[in-house]
Amino acid sequence: MGARFSETSYFRDDEYDTMLQTIKGLGVSMGVTAGAEATASISIAKGDKKQNSGGDGAIGLFDEEASVDLLAPKEKQAVNVMRKSILRKDTSAVGPPLPRADNGRGWNMSKWVEAVESNPVPIKFDTKEMCEHPAFTSSASKYNACKKHLKGYCKARLR
Repeated sequence: MGARFSETSYFRDDEYDTMLQTIKGLGVSMGVTAGAEATASISIAKGDKKQNSGGDGAIGLFDEEASVDLLAPKEKQAVNVMRKSILRKDTSAVGPPLPRADNGRGWNMSKWVEAVESNPVPIKFDTKEMCEHPAFTSSASKYNACKKHLKGYCKARLR
């Protein structure tokens, strides 16, 4: 039980090579740039849980909001080049979505962890053909009708 979140970026074909050359010219690889974009900053909100330094394992709360930029100047430049080249982004989540940090930079991991802890979902599952559902397999006629209409189901439904 838990959650999954991903964000996929799409680039225009005609701008992709230019973007790669610009990033390479900065002395940074595309893999590092994409990773840097994903982890560009860490934000801590007021009231987030923290481990107390007393060594007793007690949990306390942060007294103030803070944000730390983790990028070197050339990495920042590379991330900005990449961000300008993105045509669109798609997000996918199983369970609670990963919220943006209050300051708009990066992600608010602590809020996401809280949401996942209060509402975990299965993160691994298998898919089966619709006709294999017990509602159809309990009757030969229902199963056969399902199989008959399966090939055109989505096409007919979307008209």
